[in-house]
Amino acid sequence: MSSIQYRPEVDGLRSIAVGAVVLFHLGLEWISGGFLGVDVFFVISGYLITSIILRDLEGGTFKFSTFWARRVRRIAPAMLAVTAVTMAVVFAIGFKGLHPSVGSQALATLLSVANFYFYKQAGDYWGPAAEHSPFLHTWSLAVEEQFYLVLPVTLFIIYKRWPRSLLGAMLAGFTASLALFLYEYPGHPTGTFYLLPTRAWELAAGSVLAVLAASGFTPKPEHGALATAGLALIVASCFLVTGLSAGMLVPVLGTTLVLAFGQVGGIANKLLSAPPVVYLGRISYSLYLWHWPIIVLPEQLDIQLSRWAAVPLMLALSVAAYHWVEQTTRGAKRTVPVALGCMAVAAVLAFGLARSSGTYDTSRFNKVTYHGFYFDLKPDNFDYLRTDPAHSSMNLPARVAPLDAYLTGGIILGPKKDAPDVVLFGDSHGVMWSNTVRTATEQLGLTTSFYSMDGIAPFFEVPPDKNQVDPFMSSDEKFKFDNARIDFVRKWKPKVVIITARWVDVTDWDLVRTTIAFLRKEAHRVIMIGQPPELAFHERLAVDHLCYLGVPAQKEGEILLPLGNEDKVMAANGMAQKIAGGYFNVKFLATADLYRRGNRAVALKDNNVVYYDDNHLSAYGSAMVVPRLVDALKFALKQ
Repeated sequence: MSSIQYRPEVDGLRSIAVGAVVLFHLGLEWISGGFLGVDVFFVISGYLITSIILRDLEGGTFKFSTFWARRVRRIAPAMLAVTAVTMAVVFAIGFKGLHPSVGSQALATLLSVANFYFYKQAGDYWGPAAEHSPFLHTWSLAVEEQFYLVLPVTLFIIYKRWPRSLLGAMLAGFTASLALFLYEYPGHPTGTFYLLPTRAWELAAGSVLAVLAASGFTPKPEHGALATAGLALIVASCFLVTGLSAGMLVPVLGTTLVLAFGQVGGIANKLLSAPPVVYLGRISYSLYLWHWPIIVLPEQLDIQLSRWAAVPLMLALSVAAYHWVEQTTRGAKRTVPVALGCMAVAAVLAFGLARSSGTYDTSRFNKVTYHGFYFDLKPDNFDYLRTDPAHSSMNLPARVAPLDAYLTGGIILGPKKDAPDVVLFGDSHGVMWSNTVRTATEQLGLTTSFYSMDGIAPFFEVPPDKNQVDPFMSSDEKFKFDNARIDFVRKWKPKVVIITARWVDVTDWDLVRTTIAFLRKEAHRVIMIGQPPELAFHERLAVDHLCYLGVPAQKEGEILLPLGNEDKVMAANGMAQKIAGGYFNVKFLATADLYRRGNRAVALKDNNVVYYDDNHLSAYGSAMVVPRLVDALKFALKQ
């Protein structure tokens, strides 16, 4: 026997799972644990697949080839359709810079290793890189597909050689994986989230239940209340769990209870067996596949489509895919060879897309210069990014500072080295403004210490906190960095400290106040540089975006592009200005008005590209602030 008795409430459970995932991905903050819908899917998959294998083993009909062919018919056609359409759309109308990433993601999806890809390339599931990856959701398919390779072999060996140990073996696998999950997630959350060894316990929970059912476990009518309790646990977890944690045990337990007792009746059975709920469960696989590209791609393709407006589209595509792809291929004899052949072709196309340059011919514009690599003091050498093909048309001066410069006073330029007149603290915007500050201070004959790091906020506690967590530095490195900055400012007593940041990234304004309060006591004057406007595109270089839009060379005049994130930029600048206004010797230097033109910003001026990316200025763009900064420094020095 190769199938098990149909249970409509299981499809209803799938509808709860996919609904939670979709609502979570739509950005609804009140369903913070919606990502746990995937955990529900895992338990269901473990239960159903184990049940099918055991039925076949008991009936003497089990064959590995038959099992895997059935998996191909179930999974491959719909997944292949989404993969092919996504690649085609991105190739036809998408930004070229997306091509290598999308091709790599598609290839990883087709090869069932998407979880490894996103673990290595995108990192945190809640991070920005993952958020903009159209194949991110396929990590869970990869986990299941890898489980489908391991499970049948494991069950076959144990069933044939130690049949009485089957339940114990499944419990042991469940326990070992759960223990590994609980041990690893605090210190290694990314790997714990994506990889099979720390996810197998969820699938194994379903497998254990399937072994119990095959051993004769039969629920009684009065057990329906346990299924209702299980459904309540699943729903509650979707609202209460906020991230990777031991709280993920709750929906797994809830799903196990529904699968174990849901067929005997009760409230959960009635709710989950309602026809609309069951139908949503039946299309849940297609809906899961289509929902994320429909949410992500409009932004990537510069299409103005709200996430809620995307809901009817994803539902329509899911219904069509269910009836025209899933239903028509699941029982067809030629599905497996055709699907595998099409996947091979798609993999070749994905490889070609992944190997494409992803760049534009930018020669019609004046060459862009950016000093971000030269002035960045991160203790790891990220200068290899200059060899990225996307930067091949740019002038990117290489880093010259030693890797320990963040502990020895930064990059000091000017006539004297013992006590700089000016010190610049900043994050990536400090790096961005560094060449502007160098130009201004050179005009005034001043020596400057450039003390900025891309990705590292320029603010600190006094005395520093020893237990800070940062993605680019260890706690010890950050502690030493903060101490070094504090010690040098106290030693140098600079005439001016300039502090700048991408102010919209500030989450702790009290820490900003602490830093400013320290600096205004140790230095004669402090200048806070305001943030320039941001442009309405992401993860691309501004010069490439201009090429993508087809903007022609413009020897004279300005080309304007829409602003992005403007309300937050204005609010953050306002808060920084308010803090500066609280001290007589702290000045806020506004910059946004130099670039903003109504609800747009200058992106190209006299054929010079003004921005490096969506929020950083090029050397040409940042130089527009030099006259204003010179005046501010002159005023500060006179005071």
